[in-house]
Amino acid sequence: QQPSASMTMGAAITMIFGTFIGGGVQVTNVTRYAKNAKTAFIASLLAFFIGNAFMMLGGAYSGIVYGLGDLVEVMKVQGIVIAGALLLLLNIWTTQDACMYALSIAGCALVHTEKRQTWVIIGGAVGIVIAMMGIYNHFFGWLDLLGTFIPPIAGIVISDYWFRFKQNVPALSEKVFSSINFAGIITYVLSCGIAYFTPGLPPVNGIVSAIVLYAILSKIPALIGPMNESFKE
Repeated sequence: QQPSASMTMGAAITMIFGTFIGGGVQVTNVTRYAKNAKTAFIASLLAFFIGNAFMMLGGAYSGIVYGLGDLVEVMKVQGIVIAGALLLLLNIWTTQDACMYALSIAGCALVHTEKRQTWVIIGGAVGIVIAMMGIYNHFFGWLDLLGTFIPPIAGIVISDYWFRFKQNVPALSEKVFSSINFAGIITYVLSCGIAYFTPGLPPVNGIVSAIVLYAILSKIPALIGPMNESFKE
């Protein structure tokens, strides 16, 4: 098979990051319900490196054989329409369920409210509108953006855990920040700029710069804000 166009190594790695990083950042919203850390680790390992890798292999192979990258469409061509429809239903159901859950958690934490249903309705409506506008036709560009702008979030989470939580910062189940975490916001903006404009691998540049910048900025009390008991997770 001779590809019709070439792709740089940086673009390829960024696109691969795009397929993983969104789930990687949000997976803790689900694995926190696991009975222990070992179970959470094994489940994530199986899902990302075996389950997702198998789906990517199936999509690539189908693309070579049928010229189609959509597994559901491939199954339709093969004559197994019912199985394809079931796959489509379960895929959308489970994926969007996790996305809505993640959105509701983030939204409630952002404005200090427990009205998760409101965020689910808003997110669902926005998602439907974006889908109807044809976002699927720009899927690879979307993966490229995810691979550039999501890794800094992961870097902030990692840095906050190792450089703040591990240094006797109260657990989130007991206390949370009562004001905006400006250190996190500043770090994210700067890291996105570094990932987008600097040469090399955008995902790596973004996540590494976020870890370093947040470790520095989080030491400035004015950028973190006071802690109190006014809001519990």
